[in-house]
Amino acid sequence: MKPEIPNSEKEVLDAISNLELPFTPNSKSVARQRIMETIHNSENENEAIGVRLFYQAAGIALAIGLVSFLLLYQNKTIENIGETAMTCELPCKTQVSLYPGSKLSFNSFTYSFKRKINISGEAFFDVTRGAPFTAFAPQGKVRVLGTTFEMWGGNTHLFVHCQSGEVQVESGNKKTNLLASEFIQIKNGTPGVKRVYPYENRANKRDSNILRFNSAPVELVIAHLERALDVEIECGLDPATVYTGVLNTGRGEECLTIFCKPFGAQIQILDKDHITISP
Repeated sequence: MKPEIPNSEKEVLDAISNLELPFTPNSKSVARQRIMETIHNSENENEAIGVRLFYQAAGIALAIGLVSFLLLYQNKTIENIGETAMTCELPCKTQVSLYPGSKLSFNSFTYSFKRKINISGEAFFDVTRGAPFTAFAPQGKVRVLGTTFEMWGGNTHLFVHCQSGEVQVESGNKKTNLLASEFIQIKNGTPGVKRVYPYENRANKRDSNILRFNSAPVELVIAHLERALDVEIECGLDPATVYTGVLNTGRGEECLTIFCKPFGAQIQILDKDHITISP
């Protein structure tokens, strides 16, 4: 019995059988053979394309999996749960003094070509020169090339004080460059006026309740009191007014009373997290 031919090939063979070819006697058989070879070659090419597509898809899936692993599982977090400042070193040899209750995080894979960290709380940075270094906080970010600076930030505020070199503070679409000894505070997305206060006269070493100020702008004093007391202070005094004195933040309200005395200012405690000072 003659083997059954698939329908697709049958149609081709039937079409060839009806052709009138004015060539040699075997022209039909040659044409038939070439057409069949073309059909089979096409099938083999389709199989090869399918195999290539499979390997390409597998390669893409592997690449996505690898990138996901590097981005998700190479995240590092450093948190200071102690009562004194801790020193840590980032992969680029940048030195960080991380103060109590603060934490920073970064991806150890992407950090090698993009020096970016996230910070919540307070820290002092001695940044090594190299690729741009960016510290992100909820209220903005600080970008430097190589410098030393101090910053702390929470959900509603960001304070940056440059010790040496130059830093750029960005919040929303506003950018402010700070040179050595300049500082700025951002509250609820609104930058204050940048002012100057020599960093070597900074308030304290963060491991003590004692704040010392020598002709410091009131705005700087308020920023340090907010950080130390963990409160929000609305101050009606002129931000450029200067203050000299020693404050013990361990004494809470008494500390604020001592600060207000030279200005004849009044304190009003609205709640445990919100205080107003008015002239």
